[in-house]
Amino acid sequence: MLIRSLLAFTLLIAWPFAGHAPALSESSASAAAEPVALLSLWLDPRPLPPASDPAAEARVFEQTLVRAVELFLPVPDSSRTNIALAAAAFSSRKPLLLHVSGFESGSPIIEFVADTAQPETAAAIPHRRWAASQRGAEAGLPVFELFADINALRLTFESSFASGRAGRFIHALGAPNARSLMLHGRWITPDKVALFDPALPMSPAARRIGEYAKLNGPPLIRLDQSWNSRADEPSTIRGLNIAAGHWPSAQLKMSPPAAPFFCLFRADFRAWLGNALKVRGAWLDPESAAAFEQSCAAWLRASRPSIDRISGSISSWLLLRPSALHPDLLIVQTPPKSDGFKAEAVVGEFDQLMRKQFPGRIEVIPDGGSRLPSPADWPLSVIFWNPNPATPSPTVQLRILLRGGSNDLAK
Repeated sequence: MLIRSLLAFTLLIAWPFAGHAPALSESSASAAAEPVALLSLWLDPRPLPPASDPAAEARVFEQTLVRAVELFLPVPDSSRTNIALAAAAFSSRKPLLLHVSGFESGSPIIEFVADTAQPETAAAIPHRRWAASQRGAEAGLPVFELFADINALRLTFESSFASGRAGRFIHALGAPNARSLMLHGRWITPDKVALFDPALPMSPAARRIGEYAKLNGPPLIRLDQSWNSRADEPSTIRGLNIAAGHWPSAQLKMSPPAAPFFCLFRADFRAWLGNALKVRGAWLDPESAAAFEQSCAAWLRASRPSIDRISGSISSWLLLRPSALHPDLLIVQTPPKSDGFKAEAVVGEFDQLMRKQFPGRIEVIPDGGSRLPSPADWPLSVIFWNPNPATPSPTVQLRILLRGGSNDLAK
């Protein structure tokens, strides 16, 4: 559940880098001797509840990861086998490490290491120290790391990096000058989930309200992103928080629905929409990308009133959670900002907005909602929304299927 959630949201939304984020500089980098993998994914799923259907969860894990890699390069049979082994380990709730040690005939060599602790590689250690130094991070247990040595990838594909899909994707993410990147995930148990932001000072009035002092939120996965720029020393790490480690009870007027865990994002819908379009354009060839960008720019200008109404009608927080019933279904939801806004009206306007940009592509689904099929080779096969979600009421929901081109829909 963890890997499919993070991969799905990474592909949906590109987070902009904060230009003035505070830096943590280590006086000396670790002297670990082992070589750094070009890409590595470490997962410790032991805090997650047991899988209700381990075989189905393993299939979703394997399909999602294979298709995510194949967006960039073909996956050879040996690497597919290792991904399948990692999927089985994940569904059995065992720690695992996948890393790309090199490339052969243009395909990544993906290796699998079972029952492993966090890899002690030199370039990753400063990133990890930065993540551990962030306010509130001490409440969580590290369960996820995704590391990318952008410099090594740049050198490996020097002739095509700038003009190829990987280079365009890195540029769309706002990281063309990055030396390395890392995404950090920390599991926070309910007894350590604060109901206010620990990074902010608490007002005297808030201190007088007893519930603010309680630690009783739902289980969360806090996400942080760190990077090292080629403009900085190799030991200087900058970063930002992506998914919060607290439950903002004063701003998020809803009770958490039943779920294995949540990722809770501060929602900048205008920025997300623009970044998502940039990421989508990165997968097109340069000529098609230019036409796509022009079309998107014109659509954004013409749709600004609708976008403003939608973003002004819903909460500034957005929840991502896996379905407790279907291992290939993710739910993204947010409540209306106040009783004056109705979820049906917000989703109805969103539906019309999408139909203007994608005429003839929006399909009606059996429960009365709409869906926009993704490209057939994406790990996210369908994005669909429901104008009248039954549970929980009344929230604005997007639901995401990880089916890789399948037309079969989860109920």
